Amino acid sequence: MIRKSACLYLSIVITLAADKKPASLTVKKAQELPYRLQVAGVVIAAHPVVEEEDVRLVFGKLNPKRYGVLPVLIAVTNDSAKTIRLEGMSVEYAPLGSKPIESVPPQEVPYLHGPSKPKVKINPLPIPSSSKNPLSAWEIEGRAFTAKMLPPGESASGLYYFQADHRTQATVFVKGLREAASGEELFYFEIPIPESPGRVNSKD
Repeated sequence: MIRKSACLYLSIVITLAADKKPASLTVKKAQELPYRLQVAGVVIAAHPVVEEEDVRLVFGKLNPKRYGVLPVLIAVTNDSAKTIRLEGMSVEYAPLGSKPIESVPPQEVPYLHGPSKPKVKINPLPIPSSSKNPLSAWEIEGRAFTAKMLPPGESASGLYYFQADHRTQATVFVKGLREAASGEELFYFEIPIPESPGRVNSKD
């Protein structure tokens, strides 16, 4: 049996366009990912992005966990016959033995890392300069979960961010999904994360 890096669960595809626009991120459907739960025909998968290879593929040189930020990929597949509204979806991360932690909006993530102290050049003139906030990288908002509606048979995925360190075991709670027509809220999803979320066993 060979242990392989999940690479976002054996499903990530990074493509770089010829005009050098930001790389796009494609993830398989939620039911093809290892840590998932299905309720009323809706499948949700969750996975902390903590393995070095996964972090590099998603963020390039940036490693959010160095700044106390934990990215968690959420993938949703709608196998029901009804359109699902996602705009009110909320995600919480609960390390084993700890209370759930609410996600941080992606536009607020850069503020979790305080600005660097200005560096003053002594010669020839004392001109202060400060280094760029690493968490202001385009990938933070560019990789975030943004889907608002999910028609039948469609899938959506993206990252949620938490001011937390990944523990050996955790649970991801997802709630706030509603049927678009009736407004009825679906049951919340409680997805357990094992000790080694960045690795999966494969017979390949």
